[in-house]
Amino acid sequence: AKSLAQNTALQDLDLSANSICDRGLQALIQAMEQNQVLTTLSLKYNVFADLSCLESVLRLHNFSLQRLTHSCKLQHSSIREGSSGERISYYLRLNQGGRILLKRDETPLGLWPIVLERNSPSENFDAIFFMLRNAPGILQ
Repeated sequence: AKSLAQNTALQDLDLSANSICDRGLQALIQAMEQNQVLTTLSLKYNVFADLSCLESVLRLHNFSLQRLTHSCKLQHSSIREGSSGERISYYLRLNQGGRILLKRDETPLGLWPIVLERNSPSENFDAIFFMLRNAPGILQ
């Protein structure tokens, strides 16, 4: 996990079927707080009690991850993975739409056409709304 935090080149990481449990997921999440390069992460066939910690790192820290596969078996059937899963998907769509380009306070106006072009209104409406809401001056 330490190497992932310092990573500047690796974009795709497949950790499927590595017997990663909650403790390993926590270490991975901490590394992802610093990593802004990884775009694809596969966590298939691992066992976690909860994926909500992944949601918070995507919301606050990681703007590069765009694809996540996590057909993980949850240890407790009472975990509401659906709502957390929906929010994870939302942040992944924002990242796909170019949220990393717009995370600065003063985004150059020249970046907006590029970012908006990357977002089909029918497929990524959430990302367009998020970006316009966070920079209302773009419409003036």
